[in-house]
Amino acid sequence: MQRWLLALALAFGGTLAGCATTITTTTQVFQDPPPEIIVCYSYMIFFDWNSAALSDEARAIVGDFAQFIKANDITEIELVGHTDASGPRGYNLRLSLRRVEAVKAALVALGIPQAMIKTAAKGESALLVPTPDGIREPQNRRAELVAP
Repeated sequence: MQRWLLALALAFGGTLAGCATTITTTTQVFQDPPPEIIVCYSYMIFFDWNSAALSDEARAIVGDFAQFIKANDITEIELVGHTDASGPRGYNLRLSLRRVEAVKAALVALGIPQAMIKTAAKGESALLVPTPDGIREPQNRRAELVAP
């Protein structure tokens, strides 16, 4: 209500019921240019439990990502594999690597040069949905496809 009355007062002369209103404007000058904004594009695909096989939906997403890379002259991408916390850590690390390798193979088959693909396997160390050890969480079984 007060904001509405203040706006009304400003529109009709600047005062309302004995209250003085002052409008102050400031200009900020940067001595250095503002920092460069870095845009990063990320796609995500999900896997069945204990699997590195790409579903039809995952293959479609990989295809979309490949088209995006080609259309935007991207020269470097990163693939990061993940698992849920349902298996032993060492096994999960190897499974996340198999997931990343499956995505990489699909991208190479679609014409993306192998040399521009960097891979990382995180196992269960970077859960999307925090869960206790031993819990199956479908959203944690994923690969992230990132184009900086």
